[in-house]
Amino acid sequence: MTDLSWRRDAACRHEEPELFFPGEKTLDPHVWDAPRAVCEACPVRDACLEYALDAGEPHGMFGGLTPEERHKIRRPGPRERRTARLLVCGTEAGYRRHHRRKERVCDACREAANSAQRDRLKRRNAG
Repeated sequence: MTDLSWRRDAACRHEEPELFFPGEKTLDPHVWDAPRAVCEACPVRDACLEYALDAGEPHGMFGGLTPEERHKIRRPGPRERRTARLLVCGTEAGYRRHHRRKERVCDACREAANSAQRDRLKRRNAG
């Protein structure tokens, strides 16, 4: 379970929640000025941001960042971490991952992709 004890020291604990969750008003760029000012003076700002990133909080100001700002530094969720572990180098899936990420393809992945291509051609020609 997540430790939320940092909240008792948060600068926002006596503020109205609507200040940090403006709803439809988020189209106004100045709507975030007041909550950001509260966050800048907060002694637990880092813990608040960590919480929002870990929880994938999609709304409101946390740690001085808007949802859009947090999305840019969003951490991978459990499914993405699990998928990343499955797509290891030395596999055809790893080869495709390198291409999607526009990375240099490692030799192990290149060999795995070439081997898979040869196998597909053999099956096609044999059938």
